[in-house]
This record gives sequence, structure tokens and C-alpha cells, in this order.
Amino acid sequence: ISVPARKFNHTYAITEWLWYLSQDSCVTNIGKMASIWNDIQDRWNQVESNYGSYLYTPFQMDATESQWSWVIKELTNDKDSRRATIAINQPYHKWRNSKDYPCTQYLHFFIRDNKLHMSANMRSNDAVFGFCNDVYTFCLTQQMMWNEMVLVYPELEMGHYYHSAGSFHI
Repeated sequence: ISVPARKFNHTYAITEWLWYLSQDSCVTNIGKMASIWNDIQDRWNQVESNYGSYLYTPFQMDATESQWSWVIKELTNDKDSRRATIAINQPYHKWRNSKDYPCTQYLHFFIRDNKLHMSANMRSNDAVFGFCNDVYTFCLTQQMMWNEMVLVYPELEMGHYYHSAGSFHI
């Protein structure tokens, strides 16, 4: 992120993070800061890549809790769990908006040696712009989960962030 040639825009990164937290897939405001969102919106002015909607909103019609709260419960019930994942890319994305197919497959939280680690698994990642914003927002996501988990495990430390991409391209 700190490589000057990347021209990392902190203001934009914070705006994108706040947009994720809003869970609103409408691009009216975020599209003013980055035209890519306008380019990939559907006819309802929405995109599939507002990751906050996958983290904090109940995922299915019959779901009573979000994936975020499920992960908190999972790690609370089993500190060594290997199941604390949040799925982003879903089967319905194959048909919903052909211009916006989420790049993130899933986020995985795990506690090892009393440290909260997180890995992001990407199917595809732009190495110049997308990568910087993804690392920025996913590290904030890890920080938020640590904020939740330290209430359960007061001695818990922040662990590593891992980033894996099937296609890492320019």
C-alpha cells in the first residue's frame, strides 16, 4: 500500500470502508469517488461487491443472524475452530450482474497461539488498485473481529493477515 506508484488514496479507502459498513449496494455516493462502481452497476444502480452486506446482514430468508455474529459465536464456543468463515461469492452471483462478480471468495478467522488471524481468499485481484483497498478494508475487518473477540478472550492478541489470490494481475 505504501508504494508511491500505487497512488493509494486514503480518503477513498475510508469511504469504501464506510460504504461497506452501510451494507447498501447502491452506488450513488461511492460512484462519485470511483467511476468503476458506475461502470459495473446494474439497472437498479446496485452492485454485488458491497462486502458489508455479506458480513452483517442475515444471508438467507430463513437466517436469523448474520455471518458476522455466527463467526463470533463459533469462535466463542470453540477457540480452535476451523469453521469461522464468511462466504462472499455465492452461486447466485453467476446470474445476477454479469458486470460485477465478487472477487472475494471468503474470509476466514482463526485463533492460534492466542492470536486472531484472518485470511482473505480471492478468486481474482487487481494488483495495483484493488489489492490496496482490499488489504486496507480487510485489515479493518480483522480489527473489528478482534474488538469483538477480546471481550471473550481478554488476553487475545492481533495475529497475521493472509491474502491469497487465484489470479493476481495488472
